Amino acid sequence: MDELYGRDLVRLWWVDYAGVRRIRVVPARRMKENKNSRIGITPAALGMPAVQDTAPPLSKLSPVGECWLNPDWDHLIRYQLEESRRSVPFVPVTFHEVTEDISKATHISPWPYCPRSLLQRVTDNIKTEFGIEIRAGF
Repeated sequence: MDELYGRDLVRLWWVDYAGVRRIRVVPARRMKENKNSRIGITPAALGMPAVQDTAPPLSKLSPVGECWLNPDWDHLIRYQLEESRRSVPFVPVTFHEVTEDISKATHISPWPYCPRSLLQRVTDNIKTEFGIEIRAGF
C-alpha cells in the first residue's frame, strides 16, 4: 500500500475470457483511505468477446448484478510507461461475488467465473492429482 503514496491513480487490471487486458482506473486516495475498497462491474463485462459488445447468450454472464474487483496488493507492480515519466502502480484483481448487502458481508468468496481463481483451482488440482507444479503469470 505504501507504493501508492505520491500517486494520483491506481490501475486495477485483469484479463477477460477473450484474452483482452482490461483496466479500471481509480483514485489512489480512495484505495489509501480504505484498503478493502472494492470497485464493482457487471458480470457480463468479463465475458464480452473482443469483436462484440455483449456477452454470448449461453455464457451465464448477466448484464444484471455486480461483482467486485478485489485488489491483490501482494502482487502490485510498478510499470514505467515512458522513460521520462514516473512509474505507474498496476494491481491485479480477483473477482468476488456480491450476494448480500456490502455492510453486512462477513466473508466474501471468489466469484466462480473469476479467471485468476479458475487458474488457481486448475493448477491446484493438477498438483494434487499428478504431482506437477505449474507456474503461470496472470
